[in-house]
Amino acid sequence: MGPVRFHLRDSQTGPMDQICRRAALWGLDTEYRDAFGNIQIVQPTVLARLLDLLPEDPPKNGPLPASVIVREGSGSEKRLGASGGFPLRWTVLAEHKPIASGVGAFSSLSLPNHVPPGTFQLAVKHAGKPDEDKTCLIVCPGRAYQGQSDTPRRMWALAVQLYAIRSQRNCGHGDFGDLEQLIDLAAELGAAGIALNPLHALFDDHADGASPYSPSSRLFLNPLYVALANVPEFGGPQAASVNETFDEFRERSILDYRELAAAKARALGLAYRNFLETGSLSRRQSFDAFREQGGKLLSAFASFEFLRRRFNAPWWEWPREWRKPDPDALADLRAREELDICYYEFIQWLADEQLDRCRAKAADRGLSIGLYLDMAVGVRNDGFDAWYDQASFLQCMTIGAPPDILNPAGQTWGLASFNPHMLEQNCFEPFRRMLEASMKYAGAIRIDHVLGLKRLYVIPMNMQPTDGAYLRFPFEPLLAITALASV
Repeated sequence: MGPVRFHLRDSQTGPMDQICRRAALWGLDTEYRDAFGNIQIVQPTVLARLLDLLPEDPPKNGPLPASVIVREGSGSEKRLGASGGFPLRWTVLAEHKPIASGVGAFSSLSLPNHVPPGTFQLAVKHAGKPDEDKTCLIVCPGRAYQGQSDTPRRMWALAVQLYAIRSQRNCGHGDFGDLEQLIDLAAELGAAGIALNPLHALFDDHADGASPYSPSSRLFLNPLYVALANVPEFGGPQAASVNETFDEFRERSILDYRELAAAKARALGLAYRNFLETGSLSRRQSFDAFREQGGKLLSAFASFEFLRRRFNAPWWEWPREWRKPDPDALADLRAREELDICYYEFIQWLADEQLDRCRAKAADRGLSIGLYLDMAVGVRNDGFDAWYDQASFLQCMTIGAPPDILNPAGQTWGLASFNPHMLEQNCFEPFRRMLEASMKYAGAIRIDHVLGLKRLYVIPMNMQPTDGAYLRFPFEPLLAITALASV
């Protein structure tokens, strides 16, 4: 990759009223063309309501753009706007530490060759200004991951809703043990992979929240997919009554998710108690390593799972001390409720090791894609992701769709979306973390409603689908982050 030359832009604002000015700053479109070809004007009251729900005006980066993208092989010249010849000093920061620096002018800023692919901060100090301007720098490959060099150009995969699989060994709900058998079938048929529904963590104990596209978290897995037969700690005489329940579930034509989740929780609780009492040294070491790797994020998720069952209400209705993930408060909670909270880490460990075993088996059986995983377009407003990283999500609004040919009333999906401006302020770390949570198991991923990388239709909570507007996202930076994460 050759040196990259930057040109910076001048900021300009035209006269506009306060609502339209803020809408423009946030990227809220004041009109859109509907599915019937008609221009729909967003009512000022709708814009005002959406703006009331948004934080203060997005922060500015001075003359720097919100993000700078450098693609390998794309050429050395990068025009970012109008140039100015005054001198500057620039620094590239990785985890707040400088890895490259130099001097130049706005019209001739060049990046050295040794900056590796990744996300960084670009800090620019203008002559005569006391403070630095900072922006997100993304150095990414020219293309997303395209498979191995010997990957066939034409491939096919089995498409499976895993929860719907019935077998003589599961509990009436498909699991990762069934997925292992499907991998053998796919290999025998010559398929390149298995395409699956989202496997994200749900409110698994809520029968009305069974849709895989309405996750609590896109960072963790749904424990209903844990294959009990493959859990070393599950079994023995104590498991007999649980297995009798699962025998009954297998005979039913319609599955009751509430009953299933309760029975599965009893079974996993039994496995957890057996693990605590008689778990082998190697299993304990493996679990400890998983917990250490998961760190604060895993610990916070386990605490959330404990708290939501204790209070049985959306997190914004919890006692005030728990409405935000305060590290000190969570540490005190763990000290009091360690065994109960650790249970939720235990079942995530089981899900992780079983899905990773499926990934490895697909590679061993020669599936050129392997697992093809699906990522939901958003998360539940009352779920873990929206609670844990509140600044990164749009609160009190849902994404959906305006009226169209298939649904003349429009749609509200009850899902929270990322805050596009906070993504850029955080160098897209929440988005990349979400991608990598699926990519660690997958040879390919599907991004549900992928046009949401460019814009999403947002609606204030408890309002009609007609009372919404399109919110624009930083499309090119999101594509660059996707390509970067994929390799």
